[in-house]
Amino acid sequence: MTNKATYRRWVYLVLGGAISVPYLLFSAVAVPSLLPFVTTLERATLVGGALTLLVLAATAFLPAVHVLESTAIRELLDDPVPDAPAQPHTRRGRLHAATMFVLHVVAGFVVSFFSLLAPVAIGVSVSAVFTGHLIQTGEGDEVRVPTGWASAWLPVVFVLATVLLVYAVWAVGGLLRRAAAGLLGMSAADRIARLERRTEQLAERNRLARELHDSVGHALSVVTVQAGAARRTLRTDPDFTERALGAIEESARTALDDLDHVLGLLREEAAGRTPRPTLTELPGPAGDDAAGGHRGDRRNRWRPGRGARGGVPRGVPDPAGMPDQRGAARR
Repeated sequence: MTNKATYRRWVYLVLGGAISVPYLLFSAVAVPSLLPFVTTLERATLVGGALTLLVLAATAFLPAVHVLESTAIRELLDDPVPDAPAQPHTRRGRLHAATMFVLHVVAGFVVSFFSLLAPVAIGVSVSAVFTGHLIQTGEGDEVRVPTGWASAWLPVVFVLATVLLVYAVWAVGGLLRRAAAGLLGMSAADRIARLERRTEQLAERNRLARELHDSVGHALSVVTVQAGAARRTLRTDPDFTERALGAIEESARTALDDLDHVLGLLREEAAGRTPRPTLTELPGPAGDDAAGGHRGDRRNRWRPGRGARGGVPRGVPDPAGMPDQRGAARR
């Protein structure tokens, strides 16, 4: 009785009893509505109960119900299936999730009924010891017991029944936990589908990382070449040097923007975007390079800037025609 898992299971079952209330209201409406079409109240109750179970089974296939049930199992039944998806992706998985929901509601209704009945029964039994009145039936008949010590055993019996109810809750919760492990555990098809989705995500991340590497490498090449040219003309042509430094600033800023944007994608900070942005949609060299599709020749596809040659100021030789500038920059 001191096990915390028992009381978490009790909460889980009481939750199922609470969920059963709308279905009980439906049954209370359905049974009287069937009386004109059937001959007896027993038949109307039977048909109304069958309709209620049918409605319960139908609503068990709703996606929101699957999310609710999986959350309740994870939090209150100690997560017997940690790898189970909140929403099954196969027909078999949805059927199993619906079956688990129906079991939860039915078992929760029964346990909740006795949980509400137990304290009332204890109170009535204690009162019967002094009054002799135990219960009154619907036909007006009254069940009487002797007063005093002759009926003092009644409260003891109902207290023991309440204790047994606690153990029953533990047992029913354990059975439902096993049922959840058997019904909601990922099937082979679910595992394959999950691995395929994970593989696609990793492939997308690798592609973004590879193209980001190419984009930043291209921007650094531009910065290196233009910095070397600016160093050589620093004293002889200040205007030329200023334009070269402006192009370096623009290339570096573009590379930083691309880096920040793509790293955000890799951290799944932009997971809610539909469709997911790719490098072809990014501004600057990343989008130009990805759209061009040729990683080996990027020197003539720089982002347009202040100069006339796509980010290279006038007077700065194209990197393709000045390999010695790379050596000069390294010196």
